[in-house]
Amino acid sequence: MKGFEPEDLYTGENFKQVLSTLLAVNFATQDCVIDRPCPRSSSPSTSQTTTSSSSHASSNFNKNLRRQSKRTEMSENGSGGQLVVKARFNFKQNNEDELSFSKGELICVTRQEEGGWWEGTLNGKTGWFPSNYVREVKHSEKPVSPKTARGFDSPQLTKNYYGVVVQDILEHEREFVKDLQTLLGCYLRPLQSSDKLSSADSASLLGNLEDVFTFQQGLCLALEECA
Repeated sequence: MKGFEPEDLYTGENFKQVLSTLLAVNFATQDCVIDRPCPRSSSPSTSQTTTSSSSHASSNFNKNLRRQSKRTEMSENGSGGQLVVKARFNFKQNNEDELSFSKGELICVTRQEEGGWWEGTLNGKTGWFPSNYVREVKHSEKPVSPKTARGFDSPQLTKNYYGVVVQDILEHEREFVKDLQTLLGCYLRPLQSSDKLSSADSASLLGNLEDVFTFQQGLCLALEECA
């Protein structure tokens, strides 16, 4: 194979000779590359390491994102309104981060976690309590949390709590009416119609419970219209 002078590349002379020489060099180099075995790498390449690290970081990010989304779903109720619950039993705290309450008290839930324990606020104090000791308040507007309430006017906040208070009073009055109905229907009225007691004794025993019963029924109807 004949070579060529470097000046031929600039002057354009001996073009065929230059072309044939370059083709021969190209073929010779290509054969060497094909015949040479690829070396075995004892450690992953930089690109593989970068890809692996990126995949690992992406996996951790997705796990954290799912965990955060799950907690957000638990801590929010419905469309994001404040969850208000009513105590079914008395609960006395055993630790400093727990919340004590009495039966019938209303608690604003600030956080819900798996495992049976929720976080709530009562009388300005926040703490944890067992979720099976409470039940959700129904048929009323749920009040907003104390943090969110700062952005609202006082009349709006009062309106939100108004429905909760009226509903709580109504439930207590219904229970009282039910007890009065049982006392009158099962005991006092049958005893009054029997001949075991005199009219004076029956009237003294019955007292004004009939009037109280009638009044309580009217009160419940009025509260139902306001609730």
